[in-house]
Amino acid sequence: MFSTRVLSILVLVVIFEKSYAQNEVLSCNYYVVNGRYTCDLTIQNPNGFNNFTGIVGTHMTNKTNADVRGIKSVSGSNSKNVPSILCDYFQNTTNIELNGMQIVTIDVDSFKNCKKAIYLTLYGNKITQVAEKSLDENTELQTLYFHSNQLSTIPEDLFKNLQNLVTLWLDSNKFTDFPKYLFRNLQKLTNLDLQSNQINTLRPEWFENLKSLSYITFAGNQISDLPINIFNPLTNLQSLSLSSNRIPSIPASTFDSLRNLTSLTLYGNQISELPTSIFEPLTKLQTLNLNANKFSNLNISLFKPLINLWSLYLTNNQLVELPIDVFEPLVNLRALDLSNNKISNFSNNFLVPLKSLTSLTLNNNQISELPNDIFDTLLNLNTLYLSNNNFTVLPDNILKPLTKLSQLYLNSNQLSVFQDGIFDLMTNLQYLYLDNNQIKELPSNIFNKTVNLYYLTIHTNILTNLSPLIFKNNPRMQYLYMQSNQFETLPLTLFDSLTSLYWLNMQTNKIENLAPEWFKSLKNLQYLYLNLNKIKELPEGVFNPLVKLKYLYLYGNQLKIIRSESFGNLTSLTDAYLYSNQIDAIDEKFINNTGVVRLDVRNNKCANINILDNSASRQTMRTALAKCFENFENWTPETTTTSTTVITTEQTLPPGCSSVNIYERVCNVEDKVESLSDLTSEVENHSSLIAELQEENQILKSALEDLQDQVLILTTRPCSCR
Repeated sequence: MFSTRVLSILVLVVIFEKSYAQNEVLSCNYYVVNGRYTCDLTIQNPNGFNNFTGIVGTHMTNKTNADVRGIKSVSGSNSKNVPSILCDYFQNTTNIELNGMQIVTIDVDSFKNCKKAIYLTLYGNKITQVAEKSLDENTELQTLYFHSNQLSTIPEDLFKNLQNLVTLWLDSNKFTDFPKYLFRNLQKLTNLDLQSNQINTLRPEWFENLKSLSYITFAGNQISDLPINIFNPLTNLQSLSLSSNRIPSIPASTFDSLRNLTSLTLYGNQISELPTSIFEPLTKLQTLNLNANKFSNLNISLFKPLINLWSLYLTNNQLVELPIDVFEPLVNLRALDLSNNKISNFSNNFLVPLKSLTSLTLNNNQISELPNDIFDTLLNLNTLYLSNNNFTVLPDNILKPLTKLSQLYLNSNQLSVFQDGIFDLMTNLQYLYLDNNQIKELPSNIFNKTVNLYYLTIHTNILTNLSPLIFKNNPRMQYLYMQSNQFETLPLTLFDSLTSLYWLNMQTNKIENLAPEWFKSLKNLQYLYLNLNKIKELPEGVFNPLVKLKYLYLYGNQLKIIRSESFGNLTSLTDAYLYSNQIDAIDEKFINNTGVVRLDVRNNKCANINILDNSASRQTMRTALAKCFENFENWTPETTTTSTTVITTEQTLPPGCSSVNIYERVCNVEDKVESLSDLTSEVENHSSLIAELQEENQILKSALEDLQDQVLILTTRPCSCR
């Protein structure tokens, strides 16, 4: 009786599994890629069945299962396992890519019959278990990717038959340790990636037979100690990364056997000092990364053996000063990064030996002055970062030797003036950053010789005017940032030579009137920012020359009417941002004659909509703007509609800001506004301003909420108002 009942249960289980398996999906779309006949695999097997009897799909002409050389899962595939039928069907396949399909287990027979496979990738799954003998038959494997899974353990003999393996990635799992002899048979392995695990100690046995290894990374683990001579067997190693661990110190002999090492990364540890002799064996080293440690000083002899070093990174340490001759041996150095330290000054000759230097990064220090001749020997310098320091002025001739410079970063200092001719020898300069200083005036000829200038930032200064000829020799400029200054107007011919300009930002100034002459030469302009000024009207034809304009930002001004004559036939214009003005009338021809599909006219008098959907029909737009069109037909300045929306001061203003008249007293980064008490007193004396104040507060609220990152960032910090 008992045996009959068991038999019945077993029969039911078999029937149950078959019925479910019939609902699972396993199919191939066959195609040829890189000369390889491939199955593009779709699999839906969330229950992990392994009793498939066939694979759906039609072969290309004259092709059979025996011709398949690749199996690649498509996006959205889902299976807890790898059904063995894949390798039963496609026994000649060489490339197997089963990535991101939520595999949990690798069974002993998953790849048993794929004996010719040389490339196997299983990354981005949820693998927690791999059967011990699951790779025993795959002796031809050269590349194996197990990264980005959930493995915490792995059988010690898993790789015992993979003598031909060259590349092994086990990174981004949950390993804290590996079996002692996991890698013992991988004599041909050259690339081993163990980063982003939870490894806390290194075992000498791992490396005993890895004679061919050239690349290994332990980055992003929890290693706090390096055993003496741990890397001795790795005599052919070329790249070693121990970054983002917890290493406080390194024994002097740690790298003694690594005489072929070309790249060493110790970034993100807790190292404050290194033994003077630690780099003596590393005469072939080309890249050394010591970023984000705790160095406060450097031994004068530390870099002496590194005569072939190309790149040295010391950013994010605690360096205050540097020994005079610490870089003297580095005659081949190309890149030096000392940013994000506490350096305040340099000796005259600390850069003298670095004649090969092409990139020098000194930003985010505390430098207020540099010796006049500090760059005299850097004749090959291409990129110079001096931003975020304390410079108030640059010596007259300090930049003269840098004739090959193409990128110069002087932003975020306290510079107020520049000498005539300071950039005159920089004919190769393409990127120049002068923003976030205290510049009041720029010499009229400052950019005369920078004929290749492509990208210029002069924003966030206190400029009030520019010479009409300042850009006359810059026809290749494509990006110009002038925002957040104090411009009220500009010379009519200022942009005449900027025929290649693609991006122009003039937002957050004090411009009241636009001159059509400004834009007459800007036929390639696609982005124009005029928002957060004091513009009251758009002159006829002002934007007509901008035949390639796509994005126009005019929000936060004082516009009352939008006339089609201002725009002409700008069929390239797709985005117009007009919100937070006083618009009470719009010419319907503005919609008809331009290519606008995204229109924002929120917080205006005749409309409060934001159409940002490409699929929105023109009819939808016309319906939403019907009131604006009607007002335009009957337009006179005296018959404007009054807004009835009331916004209280508490709703509109961030902490620390006073209630303001948006058109007369904008509370911005330059803190140019009267206090709340002053304005309240004024309102009490002039009751007619109350309604206007409420309306203007609504404007400020919209600007704050919708464009914090572009405007004043008032919501993130208090502002003081004048």
